[in-house]
Amino acid sequence: MAIFAAVVPVASVAAEGAAPAPIVTEAAVPTYASNFFFGTLGVIGGRVVVGDLPGGSTCWLDVVAPTSLRVVSSARTSCENPSLAGEQVMPVESVTPVGSEIGAVRIAVRDQSTGAVHLGPVVMRYGNFSDTRPEWTYGGGYLWLYDVGTENVSISTKLPAEVLRISLLTGHVLSTVLVHARTRVTLAADDDGLWMASSSETTGRGPILSFLGESATHPVDLGLSGANVNWVVAVGHTAWIGLLTSSTKAVEEMATYSSPTAPPRIAVDRRGTPAPTELGQGFFDQQPVLDAPGIGLVALAPGWLDSIDAPASREQVLKIDPETGASSVLATFHLSPAGSVVGNLIYNGALFALVGDGAYAKVYRIKL
Repeated sequence: MAIFAAVVPVASVAAEGAAPAPIVTEAAVPTYASNFFFGTLGVIGGRVVVGDLPGGSTCWLDVVAPTSLRVVSSARTSCENPSLAGEQVMPVESVTPVGSEIGAVRIAVRDQSTGAVHLGPVVMRYGNFSDTRPEWTYGGGYLWLYDVGTENVSISTKLPAEVLRISLLTGHVLSTVLVHARTRVTLAADDDGLWMASSSETTGRGPILSFLGESATHPVDLGLSGANVNWVVAVGHTAWIGLLTSSTKAVEEMATYSSPTAPPRIAVDRRGTPAPTELGQGFFDQQPVLDAPGIGLVALAPGWLDSIDAPASREQVLKIDPETGASSVLATFHLSPAGSVVGNLIYNGALFALVGDGAYAKVYRIKL
């Protein structure tokens, strides 16, 4: 049975010299059948949607009013419904028979007028191992689907590392490009194409940062050097890259690209402020840094990666200056009870966070 709680406004008073007290609204959402260390958060039809992590046959989908966080509707739905992620199309993974070494990806398409969902043919096959599962991102009017293949896996079925560019209207594959085989890459897409970067957990050969244009037949090495990329934000024709220059020193550079063909502008943050980090792991992943129109780049800290093992009750909203790369605390708020941030998004002037601890889920709205 789904369990609801009343919407609770949280009032905070900032201490002198501390970060300002944000306007925070929180609301419990139904208790899901699955382990709620993972879940989905999106916007569709002007409302926030909170979804179960796709898998199995039946998933929960909640529609939430974006200001009050009142649960407008809560119902079971197909785990193939793209509305779970607040999108019109969504990759759907399957492994048949269960336990097989090879999985398949099909594209689910939601009809905007009727809400009906159609599941298309298999568009990709992947190795069913922890580091070989598909990854994807939305941007520039497309769904971009990547898989590392099985080149470095000891199985007889050899699958290529490839990127598929997929229509958001039909779910059809518009192009397929072979790329370097790298595990757990960081993905972001904008109007120019797809940015691909090596995360702290990436293995395999390839550049630390590459770019694949919409009509390109191969990705381009952008020549960036460093230990790894912590995060990527791509909007319009600009991309910001959070680059860790050394694995032993907490110094992060921010490379700003006005276009994939122009040299980046480098800004250095030497204060050692905590760097939001992306893992690169499909549905389990989230963009750690988001673009907030009129404000700049915004992130939650500790977010998911730093809190998944030792959940912290105090969350910070960080603002990253898009010109200098310097981080500052925009606001602080408390998770009650403590949990892990499993989803976030910017919508209508607010930062939304989905928090769970395996037994419950809450949505927080922080007015920016």
